[in-house]
Amino acid sequence: WAESNGIDLASGDELDISVSPDRTSVTVEVRRETSFIFGRVLGLVSTEVHAGATARVGSPLALSGILPFGVLERAIDYGSGPTTIKYDATNPSNGNFGPLRIDGNGAAVLEQSIKHGTQTGVCAESQGQDACPDPTAPTQTGNVISAARDGFNYRFNNTSADCDDFTDVLIPKGDGTYNVEPSCHPFASDSLRLVLIPVIDNFPNGSKPVTIKYFTAVFLNSMPPGKCTGNSCEITGTFVKTVFDPTSDATFGIYDPVSGIEFVRLVE
Repeated sequence: WAESNGIDLASGDELDISVSPDRTSVTVEVRRETSFIFGRVLGLVSTEVHAGATARVGSPLALSGILPFGVLERAIDYGSGPTTIKYDATNPSNGNFGPLRIDGNGAAVLEQSIKHGTQTGVCAESQGQDACPDPTAPTQTGNVISAARDGFNYRFNNTSADCDDFTDVLIPKGDGTYNVEPSCHPFASDSLRLVLIPVIDNFPNGSKPVTIKYFTAVFLNSMPPGKCTGNSCEITGTFVKTVFDPTSDATFGIYDPVSGIEFVRLVE
């Protein structure tokens, strides 16, 4: 890293890298002895120049702007390509994801939350009881297939051409994770196919609270014709582990390696 950024330790540059006790931030400080040119006539030979920066790393504690669906943890398979995620309105056990009543009750509310992301923040169990006293969200009951279809169609039809392909949005880092193209991050108004979604253990019958274990990211690949009608809705999506600056009101929590989302932000 030092060589790639013009730091020459062999020539006397000094480099200090420190990690905070809670392992959520990294601080880099560089010192270099710099010689004066014109200052020599005044007897000034050199001075030490300092530069430093601190980056914070974490996982989401609380999020708004997410997809109002819970996906079963067993359905997540990073690195396997597109996965079929299915919502069954009559028997949740036939599917692997289902709608959550985050912004309020009813199909109309759900449709708007799918289109534009949730307005209400929710937090995840992975951050601990002190940081997240209530990591639950109630399930949405009834047949809301029409709302789901219209909401997902909106996302597919209103994503800019620059952000509508997996390779446009996600840049492989070589370690199984992906950087996100800044103009295509999940909170951008015209980048609607990379979404953040709560991960849950089960989806019960009836309106009951489910526990949000953590959040992950999924790129919405397609909604096959005729697969979101009647009592069920199928979407194909690719689960990915992402690294990006949220550039939103997302709350930083402690880093959770199980989570599919790693936030990185320059704070100093």
